[in-house]
Amino acid sequence: MHPPILNLNQVELEPLPQALAPTGETAGRYRQRMARVGQQLGAQKLGYRLYVLEPGGGQHPAVTGDLRISGLRQVCGDG
Repeated sequence: MHPPILNLNQVELEPLPQALAPTGETAGRYRQRMARVGQQLGAQKLGYRLYVLEPGGGQHPAVTGDLRISGLRQVCGDG
């Protein structure tokens, strides 16, 4: 069995669902698109999403965290 590999440059991105989209006067600052990639990676118990921020946009204030891959850590933040 081959390990699940997904080329993120070839993932089809879509706008955030209305339920996840920010609202209010600052909503325009949080322009992002997403892709559900869990099933494509073979995940059965967890869902994984890829969020792509538009140039000049920031992440939604409710989305924070770090990206960790093979011991490397990338802090996710605005900008």
